[in-house]
Parts: sequence; C-alpha cells; structure tokens
Amino acid sequence: MQSSLLFAFLALLNLSLAFPLSISSLFHRQANTTVSCAEYSAIANYTTISNNSTMRAAFIQNSPAGTDATTSILDTATPKLPKLQFDVALNAACGNLTTIAIAGAAENFSMGIVSGFKIKGFGSGAERATGGAWATVVLVAGLVGMALL
Repeated sequence: MQSSLLFAFLALLNLSLAFPLSISSLFHRQANTTVSCAEYSAIANYTTISNNSTMRAAFIQNSPAGTDATTSILDTATPKLPKLQFDVALNAACGNLTTIAIAGAAENFSMGIVSGFKIKGFGSGAERATGGAWATVVLVAGLVGMALL
C-alpha cells in the first residue's frame, strides 16, 4: 500500500518536472493592465470623495448600498489612483481626470449632490431661509395667539 502511494507520488513528480508550468505566462494572461477612461474616471471620483471627510460622510450616509459596501468602494479606489494619475499614455488618451473629478465633486457638493446621490437634509440657502422664515411666522403667530387669550 505504501509502495503504491510512493510510486504514485514519484510518477506525479516526474510528470510535473517533465511539463513545467510557466507562471509568467499565467500572470500575463490573467493580469489586466489596461484601464479604460471610464474606470479611471470612477477611481478619480471615488478617491476625491474618499479624501474629503465631509464628502465621504455624505456619500456613506446617502448611499443605498450600506456602510460596509460603500466604504469598501472608496477604500479600494484610493490606492489605485497614483499609478493612473501619472500614466502618460492614459492621460493622453483620457485627459487628466483627477483634476476634472476634483472640480466636478466640488461643484456637485455645492448643489447638495455627492456621486449622484442627493444629500438628505441639504437645501439651497434660499430654501433654508424660506423654511426658517415660515418657522418664524408660525412661532410668532402662536405667541400672538397665546397673548390674546
């Protein structure tokens, strides 16, 4: 029994040495080194959001995917950006999408949007002022009504 196991082991060892597996060919086949402009744009946008604590908090709070999935998206994108940011060929093909992401995120955030999600409880200054004015009118009317009693 032991001799047959030893024989099987030696036969497999002999076969593996006869047909060596090229790891480099597997690596090149499985490694996807090209990044599309859309992927670069998404990575730049998520990194911009991740690097700004206010935007990050708003994104996590308003994303329907949940906290763990949302933070995973941000945390996965951030280490990928430096390599893409300085890739001359990619930037020649796509433009500097990091700069565009920073400007776009700031503009969207000023409108109460982060990565396509409307920030809950965010309104323009006029909307907040109008809401505050109505609250003041109701409060004053209530006080006047109480004083008349």
